[in-house]
Amino acid sequence: MYSLVVAVVSVVLSGSPVTVGVALVTAVAALILLALRRAAPETRRGWHFILLALSLLVLLVAFLTRGRILEVLSTRREFTYRLEIWRELWRLIELNPLEGWGWAGFWRPSVSPFFALDVIGNRSHTSALNAFVDVYFQTGLVGFVIFAGFVGLAFGRAWVLAAARKSIVFLWTALVLVVLLATSMAESFILVEYGWLLLVICSVKAARDLSWRGRLRRADEPQAVNPT
Repeated sequence: MYSLVVAVVSVVLSGSPVTVGVALVTAVAALILLALRRAAPETRRGWHFILLALSLLVLLVAFLTRGRILEVLSTRREFTYRLEIWRELWRLIELNPLEGWGWAGFWRPSVSPFFALDVIGNRSHTSALNAFVDVYFQTGLVGFVIFAGFVGLAFGRAWVLAAARKSIVFLWTALVLVVLLATSMAESFILVEYGWLLLVICSVKAARDLSWRGRLRRADEPQAVNPT
């Protein structure tokens, strides 16, 4: 309880909209998972599909009203700065849409085309401030599809395990992925260093405990024959 209070105070005192937003998303995800863990096993699958449908509906509404959302958010100076970077990146993405400009991880200002982006905001940039835009920019559509599939599969497995298994370890894995994905909307740290390390650890943990290969092994096992 003490650590939770300290965490909440730290988030409030940080004054960072990104930090506050990630904390709220994580709190909502934790409450949903706790409710799913208490649900009856036979109804849990249905709740998963309902949550998936609601999530897709929210994404669709956000896409259809993106103009209004951008108009509201553009009143904040920090978001305007991000929007300028994304617009410039999209112009460069259209030049190499399939293969991208090449993977570099952290941006290198001395290498093309990264040095051309330093004119935005009159400061040096080390990322796109959005992991998915960054992946699209550096690896193109091919890399973006692979990365999105990898992240989606890891999160789906971790979420299902967190709802079905009682151990706190599974809940931790799912919530860490929630934090990583929510932060990826405003930062690119999931692609490098400890962000990438956490993503790999969580995906390996989820894959080990919920793998299609395990079902294949069970299907290959000889069935016991009852003596008559």
